[in-house]
Amino acid sequence: MIRRDISGNFLPCAPAAYWLLKSMTFPLLAAEPPAAKPQFPQSRFWTETVKLLGLFEKYRDSDDSANAVTCFSSLARYRFEAVCARPGYDPKKRSIVSIFQPKSGGTYLHNRLLQLGYQEFWWVLPSRACHSICYASEEALRSYMLGGCTCHSHARPDPNILAALDRTGVEKIWLHLRNPAESVVSEYHHYLGEGQGGGSVGEQRRHQAMTEAQRRGLAPGMSKSTYVMEKIGWHVEWIAEWLRFARERPGLVVISYHRELADRQAMFARVFDELGAELGDAVITAPNSGDRYRDKSSNDWREGLTQEAQDYLDLRMRVELECFADSNRLWS
Repeated sequence: MIRRDISGNFLPCAPAAYWLLKSMTFPLLAAEPPAAKPQFPQSRFWTETVKLLGLFEKYRDSDDSANAVTCFSSLARYRFEAVCARPGYDPKKRSIVSIFQPKSGGTYLHNRLLQLGYQEFWWVLPSRACHSICYASEEALRSYMLGGCTCHSHARPDPNILAALDRTGVEKIWLHLRNPAESVVSEYHHYLGEGQGGGSVGEQRRHQAMTEAQRRGLAPGMSKSTYVMEKIGWHVEWIAEWLRFARERPGLVVISYHRELADRQAMFARVFDELGAELGDAVITAPNSGDRYRDKSSNDWREGLTQEAQDYLDLRMRVELECFADSNRLWS
């Protein structure tokens, strides 16, 4: 697997074993969802999940991605059994395959899908070093596409991801984008522990973000201008990779933009219509304690940055992204 420079993305807060059981969400569509929940034979002679979870945790903690993915795929059946057993699981809903640009409001969007009745089920395994480096499990994705599932992913259009989408018959994916200058500024404040949500989950996120800050490139005393100038390239590259894929494969990617959140209901209605999925209930647009939201004195990403930093970010974005159709929707 090809590794990339680590980014400002963060990893799930819970321990690996708990995270896998909890999830027992680019979004894609299932062909014809079944009318009834799948039935699985009971394990009577031994509990395979005990061994698999232990091996998965061992390999993931040692950054042995090849063997961790193997265990992750073997666990897919058991994780999907747990999803099917949830009272709110509805296989008649067409699964949504979504890819959210890091720091674009993806947590908010994912939480709205959960409120609409979709169940979280991971079909990709994010790298511990960088959450945009993901390893696809075809076994998990086949279960995912049976219906009713969503997954909060920052995956790039890497070969292993695209091959899994092809082999499992995914028709379209949902890509959500944001002005990269806004994203990198948001990332800076993220690693200061700001905007992590409320309650114990927010506290856990805050602690993790501040613990990881230096490892992710935010040195003590580093100014916001210095940080964003160093990191903007990563965000621009992430967007460019997906826009290049969408241009080369027309009709496969439904794109939404952060600025569309000004009318959330209309954005969800458009995206679901283009994905061929039924929206059903009205979207609950009000933020909740599980969302990440930072109070800002201004929505202008330039606030607090030096003129040099402003000019540099603006130049990088426009030089590298203006070649793509509708790229102006990222900042207007």
